[in-house]
Amino acid sequence: MSTPLAQTLISHGRIPAAFFTPDGVPGDWRVFQVTFPTPFPDDAVRVVAMASSDGVDAGLGTIAAVPVIVGANRTGFTIAARNSDCSAGSAGMHWIAALERPGSPATASVDVRTVVLPPRFSAADCLSGDWNGWTYRFQHALPSAPTLVATPVRHQGDSTLEVTVFGLVSGTAVLQQRPTLVGVAAAATPTDISLNARNGGGWPGRAAMNAVAVASPGTPSPAMIVDSGVTAAVAVAPTGGNIFTGLEVQFAVPFATPPVVLITACDAGLPAGTSPPAVVGTAERITTHGFTIEAMNTDVAGGRSAFFWMALGCGTHCGAGAPVDRPQPPVRPPVTPVGPIGTTAHGDRTS
Repeated sequence: MSTPLAQTLISHGRIPAAFFTPDGVPGDWRVFQVTFPTPFPDDAVRVVAMASSDGVDAGLGTIAAVPVIVGANRTGFTIAARNSDCSAGSAGMHWIAALERPGSPATASVDVRTVVLPPRFSAADCLSGDWNGWTYRFQHALPSAPTLVATPVRHQGDSTLEVTVFGLVSGTAVLQQRPTLVGVAAAATPTDISLNARNGGGWPGRAAMNAVAVASPGTPSPAMIVDSGVTAAVAVAPTGGNIFTGLEVQFAVPFATPPVVLITACDAGLPAGTSPPAVVGTAERITTHGFTIEAMNTDVAGGRSAFFWMALGCGTHCGAGAPVDRPQPPVRPPVTPVGPIGTTAHGDRTS
């Protein structure tokens, strides 16, 4: 659908940290149960989530856990999260749930900000430089500390490496290097957000981040439109298989400018009792009409996964009703790299 933010029911929250063993070691999966404070009217709820540093013991450090949404319905959902990191540590979760109610009386009482963070280069999984970080200060403070969820984004030309391939008639090929960024909400206050991301894949490369901050109570921007949905389930190979499945998503109604897109793996359409592996969805080629989901599995097991997605941006116009932190078009701010505990962030500083 395509619905004004004011006619979209939004619930959001934070979950304190739990301990994870390293990737591939028993205990690298943890489960978080969420019950909505107020049930939604029906089960067509879309949920996106991201790891966070909330409640992390400084001595343990924050790890990049990949969330998978399981059993989402009108009353709640489960997050099954897996550590994509080669180190043990802790992580909490931030989550946003939405149900579009087009034509209904105004129901949303949230302040929503969208930010597009610029691309940075990340080294491959478990190599020096596999972490990156960004900070951003809102030009207008939020009414409370927000929930923060982000999704990696790749644009045409990012992470394309021309290599020589011996034994081929052409002699050359173009290798598309796709980093698999796993986001972590490092800090989220009414005035600032800090976001870290770790490459959980075997390819180095460049990727940007789409971020959405939601705070309550608040007044929704009259210019902001929400479109959301769930994809069909697709097969994904185990980590290291480098299998990327392109899922084309078309918006119900075109946006005025390319929106901010959030993606999280889910179990929609899978047999009961079946959970997807820890798959990261990257948004590619975002336009006013749609985008592509590229799926990369960080798990040692293969399987099938669907994806919840949300797009937030300007409808037919971006007028005076959209404050500067909201999409008119989405903010592409200068950022300062911030590394997670015990690491140093890498990447070029923008100005």
